[in-house]
Amino acid sequence: MLRRYHQKSESGLKVCQARAAMVDVVIENLFLAALDLYTTQHGAIPCKMAVLATGGYGRRELNPHSDIDLMFLYPEKKSGPHFTTFQQVLAEEILYPLWDFGWKIGHASRNTKEAINEAKNEIQSKNAILESRIICGSDPLYINMQTRFANYCKKENSTAYIQQRLADERDRHAKFGNTVYLQEPDIKNGVGGLRDYQNILWMANIKFGYGSFREINQAKLLRRHLRNEMEAAYDFLLRTRTELHLQNRRPTDKLDLEQQA
Repeated sequence: MLRRYHQKSESGLKVCQARAAMVDVVIENLFLAALDLYTTQHGAIPCKMAVLATGGYGRRELNPHSDIDLMFLYPEKKSGPHFTTFQQVLAEEILYPLWDFGWKIGHASRNTKEAINEAKNEIQSKNAILESRIICGSDPLYINMQTRFANYCKKENSTAYIQQRLADERDRHAKFGNTVYLQEPDIKNGVGGLRDYQNILWMANIKFGYGSFREINQAKLLRRHLRNEMEAAYDFLLRTRTELHLQNRRPTDKLDLEQQA
């Protein structure tokens, strides 16, 4: 169905969002089945938890062979054999079927304190939480994490974060040709690729709290026609990436000459 949706010339972003919605449904059903299994075999559930989408999956932007990144969020100060068994059952009943599907799953189990400490130490973890959303489980647990993470971001020096993102961009551009004039561009990491667009949003979020180009435009930091052009270009690149994944049957971002037509 997703392939047909794409082949009917639907928006690249809408096709990616439809794929993310499908994955949401699969994960939520696995989550409910895991809870049923635990209560049947072990009794009362020891604590509430939440399953979060992070990274591109958190943005609801999944191409056919994109990584699906998950975080199992647990309360702080929970331990003991029942808690350990609960974590094991959830991990096995959710992750194993996803691996059996052939999906590439990234996963982590954290409480809020651990997640924020990870964000302090590693910028990719910070970006992952920045784009996270809840799939299923405890809303209050997730809201608490988001509130504490937002407070941490406000206290941090946004200038240092932006300088780090710009340095990463320069290094990435150098690695992938450092020009838009390439015969076989990398549509994710190259100059003007998907990652550049995402990088702008990460910096705008940390600096101003804006999570979309619409909000940046409304704040008069970006002209309307430029916002429209950037969103159209991003949508086109997502559509192109979906086509590459479908044709090659694997994750790929390099647009080969023979596939450009």
